[in-house]
Amino acid sequence: MDEYIEQLINEWQVPLAVRSVVQNILDEPIPDATKKRLLKPLLPRPVPPPRKRKLVKQKAVLQEFDPLHAVTQRKQLVKPTELLPLVAAKQPLNKPPQFMLLKEVDVMTDYSAMVRVGHVTEVDALVFLRKMTPNTTVLIEKELNQLGGVKFTLVLTAELEKLHASALHQKTIITMAHFRSNAMSILNQGNIVPNLNKAKTKIMKSLEEFTKEGSGWRLKRCITLGLGIVQYRPFRGRSHIKTPAYIPPRSVINVRNQDNRCFEWAILSALYSVGLRIMLTAQ
Repeated sequence: MDEYIEQLINEWQVPLAVRSVVQNILDEPIPDATKKRLLKPLLPRPVPPPRKRKLVKQKAVLQEFDPLHAVTQRKQLVKPTELLPLVAAKQPLNKPPQFMLLKEVDVMTDYSAMVRVGHVTEVDALVFLRKMTPNTTVLIEKELNQLGGVKFTLVLTAELEKLHASALHQKTIITMAHFRSNAMSILNQGNIVPNLNKAKTKIMKSLEEFTKEGSGWRLKRCITLGLGIVQYRPFRGRSHIKTPAYIPPRSVINVRNQDNRCFEWAILSALYSVGLRIMLTAQ
């Protein structure tokens, strides 16, 4: 037995029985290995490839500090709004601008027509809206045939200017304003022209209110005309409709009627008590 362990046993005053057990354990020879083969060493795991975002950041850092380093730039998506000036530059100055599709999500579409600088209608909003009526009508008819019922809004984006007199000199202030029509519902082709006229009237009225009463603003040029179209499904009256799940229970009275007089039953439920309502229902 090792001298150090024997010294510890003597200091701790270990009983003889425990001393003999410790001595037998320590004096026994090391047993032979039961398995003749050794365990396979653990191989290092392969290093995962760096993430794409990390690579992009690394390339950006290298490009910032080393301009000569060859870095492939990321492919950037071109927004349709950035293409509007390019499309407008190819259009003639004496014809109405063409609409371009900007966004199409589910049953909503957005179109925009940009006025080229120097166009014959850019300084007269009323003439510009009249010239754009045929193109607008064609798009609304197209969406109406596909969706069955639509709502549309017109948005005129214009540039306005006014003279600002200071103590030293006069300068021209330029601002950009958006004039929007109300949402107009279209259920058949016969509604298109009257509702388009109402939309143009609303835009011109907003423009006049912006420029009158001594404000000093005057129209410099029309920039774009936006057309937004969404599907329109009017609510149709019918018999009992189940209360939606998002309405808390016992917060509204929804009479379960069997006829088409649901409005009358709603009024009666508000005027009379529960017992009388049961009697009316039984009758």
